[in-house]
Amino acid sequence: MNNDYVTHPELKLSEEQTQHKLDNLDNKITQVDNKIDYKFDELDKKIDSKFDLLNSKLDAQNKLIWWIIRLLTAGVVLPAIAYFVKTIFLK
Repeated sequence: MNNDYVTHPELKLSEEQTQHKLDNLDNKITQVDNKIDYKFDELDKKIDSKFDLLNSKLDAQNKLIWWIIRLLTAGVVLPAIAYFVKTIFLK
């Protein structure tokens, strides 16, 4: 028998084997893709939680800064108003 040619049954068998290998490869690629998607989703959740925590800390810090500014403003503005009232109206 000459090895340059193949019979139809041999070709069909080779085709089925090749298709089976391609199907297995496609399944493995799909599994890896699903794992990568899962990992990226988890990473996205972690990053979002870190940003939420950072935002809440910044909000608390902003509130504290505004309270300090208000207290300092009240400590400067009220005595200044009292001084002007005293100098303008009481002299």
